Amino acid sequence: MGAAALAFQHAVSIRAQPSNHTAKYRHSFVYRAGRAGCRSEDPVPAPGNLAGKCRRVATGSPKTQTDSPKTHMSTRERTWVLVLAGGSAPRAAAPNGDDDSPDNGFGALLERRSLLKMALARARVLAPRERICVLVDRTQKGYLSDSLEGLPSGNVLVQPCHRGSAVEILLAYLTMLKRDPWARIVALPAHHYVHDEPALASTLLDVATPTAQTRNKVVLVGIPPDEPDTELAYIRAGRWFEDGTRSVHSVVNASDKASASALVARGALWDSSIVAARAVVLVNVLRACMPNLVNQMEMSLAHGENPDVRADALAQLYARLPSVDFSRVVADGAESECRLITSRRCGWSALGAPRRVAAVIRRMQLKATVAYGDPDRHRERGVTYNR
Repeated sequence: MGAAALAFQHAVSIRAQPSNHTAKYRHSFVYRAGRAGCRSEDPVPAPGNLAGKCRRVATGSPKTQTDSPKTHMSTRERTWVLVLAGGSAPRAAAPNGDDDSPDNGFGALLERRSLLKMALARARVLAPRERICVLVDRTQKGYLSDSLEGLPSGNVLVQPCHRGSAVEILLAYLTMLKRDPWARIVALPAHHYVHDEPALASTLLDVATPTAQTRNKVVLVGIPPDEPDTELAYIRAGRWFEDGTRSVHSVVNASDKASASALVARGALWDSSIVAARAVVLVNVLRACMPNLVNQMEMSLAHGENPDVRADALAQLYARLPSVDFSRVVADGAESECRLITSRRCGWSALGAPRRVAAVIRRMQLKATVAYGDPDRHRERGVTYNR
């Protein structure tokens, strides 16, 4: 049994035993896969927009079904989108740090239900409603129900509670893999705000378009950083490939402002947490890093067709699981299984902290002021501002 399996089994057994030290081990979960050798970082010129070359493959257009036999494998792939809406949302801080300061109503646009609607709009660029799934926490399903209208009921996936992005991605990918063994799934977190949606949409089309380098790899999306940020993970890119993607040298966290500044100076990108892969490929990557977790999740999902029985089995599993983020899985040995696509600049922000919410509100206020003048005066006249 590998070190990863032993570490996971040890963490789960500790969580299952009643002890005053249980909380201590909840945050000390460590797993380790063999570190992959670093690839050459010698850059080569990147080609143009991937999406413009073969977008029909990403969308599963009927036209691709008559392509030559050499592309037969790719024509069976269909793009699905998974919107990750689990976890807790941060409280929006006032733009000037004063909780009594008005935000002119822009804060409502960054409320959880509004952000989910924005994420669903991004998803519809890539797939029809029938191939869009949303994962939510059980306690949030009722609250988010208005934003989920229009989706098939079976496309709303429910997890007992939040246990990190790696666990929720595994649950969703295994569930969707049963429906479509050839599914290529793009996972979009629902806590992102994007200033220039068309720019990100162009990048997402690249992500959803399989190439020789990405068809059997996990695709990560890197964001060109606007500033050093110690709360975000950074992706250090490796060599260029002929399709414009890059290898992943490493995924690291900045311990302080100085190390974040150094990473930005060396060309590191923010990790957007946007992930794309064929379902079977990503599950196999997780299985190599955390075999016990994957096996136990598969066993929980195999409890017949009764949804109540499966829900109870998942609740029991989640009760003893530590929290694991997907970026940590990549950082601990899965770099060689990943490819990187750099996003076009789009005003991206992960609203994981109140200060980022405040920064986005300031940007929205500035945009409205430039376009319409005094927002308060126009608000009295019933002017609606575009995002």
